[in-house]
Amino acid sequence: MSRNINELHPRLQEKVSELQKLCENNGLIIGIGECLRTVAEQEELYAQGRDKPGNIVTNARGTSYSSQHQWGIAFDFYRNDGTGAYNESGNFFERVGSLAKSIGLGWGGDWTSIKDRPHLYLPDWGSTATKLKNQYGTPEKFMKTWGDSGNETHAPTHTSDNRRTYLKRGDKGQNVKDMQLMLIGCGYSCGKSGADGIFGSGTEKALLKFQRDNGLKEDGLYGNASKAKLEKVYSNRTQIEKADYKVGSTYTLQTEMKVRECAGTTYRAKKHSDLTEDGRKHDADRDGCLDKGTKVTCKEVKKVGDDTWIRTPSGWIAAVYDGKVYVK
Repeated sequence: MSRNINELHPRLQEKVSELQKLCENNGLIIGIGECLRTVAEQEELYAQGRDKPGNIVTNARGTSYSSQHQWGIAFDFYRNDGTGAYNESGNFFERVGSLAKSIGLGWGGDWTSIKDRPHLYLPDWGSTATKLKNQYGTPEKFMKTWGDSGNETHAPTHTSDNRRTYLKRGDKGQNVKDMQLMLIGCGYSCGKSGADGIFGSGTEKALLKFQRDNGLKEDGLYGNASKAKLEKVYSNRTQIEKADYKVGSTYTLQTEMKVRECAGTTYRAKKHSDLTEDGRKHDADRDGCLDKGTKVTCKEVKKVGDDTWIRTPSGWIAAVYDGKVYVK
């Protein structure tokens, strides 16, 4: 199976490079795995867990052209920091998935049937290959249209100017106001006028600073990547403001979480045997991590920088970490 990103859709090639830089800026080192797959290679993968040993990892047969990999619009990534290619500690794959979505990619970790956490794709045709099959029939016919694809713009269509698909200085209206409200909510001043629905110099400065702070292209244009990232940051900030942990209250883990001896990532992560008897019941993988959906009782709350940690009977977990709420 190919690991050559040059065989991917031109726009996806650009996204791969952009994601690698963004991940590196956030302390996440990724490698690029499978890119384009042939029919035979997809059939081989489909047989795993069915006709051949292993777990089922795909529902897509090669002959059906149902895999995004066959159309050159998807690639897989892996952890490349020496701790193990698929080591999920520190919510590695979820964090990369979030960064990928912030620049307009789709993430297989959001799927409901078979979650594919190392899988990223161009979402222009949805989360499956159905639209491509209906429109082009075969990957070969689709690839013949790639000549000018690198210049295609797939940005949000919320602008009063039908000739373009982004917001810029000089624009007016509700969509500008919505952007301003989110910028202000995230701590970026749009000037004395505030959220007035006018994309002026104050709003442009706020957007440029937001782009710079979040590893985005500093162009002052409110396009797909900036919109996705701003909505994500605003949503997380809103959740954090609502997160008010109280001693004695019970909360639910939104993802699998490591348990540590003290509050902070510098402290040792506990082993399965270190957990309480009840905690061990909620550690299905026996790796010292409490399973997603586990209900925990808060014994103590502690702030570590901008993060919030709570002590459970089994130990400390990060309730709010790196701008995201993991315990609700």
